[in-house]
Amino acid sequence: MTHVFHRHCHSQLPTVVRGEGVYLYDSDGKRYLDGCGGAAVSNLGHNHAAVKHAVMAQLEAVPFAHTGFFTSSSSEQLASLLASLAPAPSIMCTS
Repeated sequence: MTHVFHRHCHSQLPTVVRGEGVYLYDSDGKRYLDGCGGAAVSNLGHNHAAVKHAVMAQLEAVPFAHTGFFTSSSSEQLASLLASLAPAPSIMCTS
């Protein structure tokens, strides 16, 4: 019996135990192509070494600092990268 309120209460869901690339594996060893992870969740695949390294490095440095009171080098670097990739504005707003 589960105490989790699943979306489908009349079926037993497989228990996922690991992910590798585009696949998820259940507790019986069955492999599933993960077509529901979505772009915002796992667009780089599961168990991506570079992503895990970056997450661990950030967790060891500063896991969280409220953006209303602090900035950090990682957020500043990300903002600079995103700004450099964005198209040039066609109309400048001045207020």
